[in-house]
Amino acid sequence: MNLYQINEELERLIEEAIDPETGEIKAEYEEAFDKLNMTKADKLEGYAMVIKNKTVFRKAIETERKILQAREKALNTSIDYLKFKLKNGLEGEKIKTAKVSVYYSSRQSLEVDDNFDPADYYENGNANNLIERQVGYTIPKTKIAEKIEKGVSVAWAKLVTKTAIVVR
Repeated sequence: MNLYQINEELERLIEEAIDPETGEIKAEYEEAFDKLNMTKADKLEGYAMVIKNKTVFRKAIETERKILQAREKALNTSIDYLKFKLKNGLEGEKIKTAKVSVYYSSRQSLEVDDNFDPADYYENGNANNLIERQVGYTIPKTKIAEKIEKGVSVAWAKLVTKTAIVVR
């Protein structure tokens, strides 16, 4: 019997069990009331226990997540340090053995001058399809990078090649 049914049954019993003359519960209904109240109390206690258990479980997950995040951060720091040492030791050379392959990967990215204000640039009519206005002003880096590669001069942006060491 679920909680809703228990409440309905209690309401029905109240209507039947109360003596209209005295306002007291008839003796023959007292046992039924006790049984339903006990069932309701057990159900409510069960709900409370489930909430308590789930709360403890959620806190355990949260604690474990924080521990794992700290471990991940430490591992990333360690990996970055080891890559730095490897890169300095290799001095630009590649390594390929049966166990490991080490090489360099290059990619270009667009760097925008820190002092550049896209709103001011746009408002002064200099946009030339380089600045897009939506809710605010955005710098479409892919479009600008393509234009710079084609030879268009953009004073406030430049292509930078970044090299990363890859270990497999």
